[in-house]
Amino acid sequence: MGYSFKEMWMGRDPPPNRWRGSSGQAHYPYKEFQPAWSARMKQRKFLALWIMAPVLVTTFTSSWCYYILKSRGWLHMLNNPLEGAAELYDLTLRRYFRELKAELHSYRERSAYERAIAKEQEEVMAQFQKYEELSQGAVQSPSSKD
Repeated sequence: MGYSFKEMWMGRDPPPNRWRGSSGQAHYPYKEFQPAWSARMKQRKFLALWIMAPVLVTTFTSSWCYYILKSRGWLHMLNNPLEGAAELYDLTLRRYFRELKAELHSYRERSAYERAIAKEQEEVMAQFQKYEELSQGAVQSPSSKD
């Protein structure tokens, strides 16, 4: 059983202890009285937490986003929010993903080219070793005949 809005935020007296026994006294100790200034402080705390904080956060973020759009020349995006969101995506994330894809493609092409060159060099070295073996055998064969 929760407390009502009036009990929790607007009343002068503390909310009544609805728990029975020592557990209730441990969680909600009984207070003889609550002075008027503390009730006013409760009202101010409610106003600050549940009304002013969301209003300030919303106002600050919306004005900040507005000035960002204005500084980049994108205020026309606010006329049609769906098209504006699509255009914003095109200008930011889609461009980033397109560049990332192109970079990965060029990296794969470059690495494939390097692997092909390495394979070709291995083949050339294998042919060169065969040639050297044959040429050494050709050089040694006349001397063995003599």
